[in-house]
Amino acid sequence: MSRSHPITEIMNTNVVAVTTNSSLIEVEQIYRQYPYQSIPVQQHKQLVGVVDRAAFTRKINDLEMQ
Repeated sequence: MSRSHPITEIMNTNVVAVTTNSSLIEVEQIYRQYPYQSIPVQQHKQLVGVVDRAAFTRKINDLEMQ
């Protein structure tokens, strides 16, 4: 594959996203079910952020230590 090929040839179209109202439990369930390294966060169907697996795991560990 040449580097000039369109990104559509490798992108994932089965996107799993959460909303700004999603709970940490919902995000954790997605990470347990899928091997994704990041999950898009939407508000009113627009991308507003991304939850990174490593950052999420650190936050969960911090919360458990409290």
